[in-house]
Amino acid sequence: MTSLPEGAGDSERAGLVGGSNFLRKGSYYGGCPPKGTGPHHYVITIIATDLDSTALKPGLTMQQMLDAIGSHALVAAGLVGRYGR
Repeated sequence: MTSLPEGAGDSERAGLVGGSNFLRKGSYYGGCPPKGTGPHHYVITIIATDLDSTALKPGLTMQQMLDAIGSHALVAAGLVGRYGR
């Protein structure tokens, strides 16, 4: 996967399983801070695992996902972006 389109995670598209975001939905909405609040920081972490593609169920919170991955994480990379309107 080379990109994450808006709405990704709504359903199992291209092997992507959505977790539960701050709105308790499985969708990725992209950066969209409220007007007048200044730039916001967005942290994206990608974790490669040796888990089967069906091991993680849709709707997991971040803590549930980290617990499920446990010692199966092989490598991780992160990116911090700033976005404002």
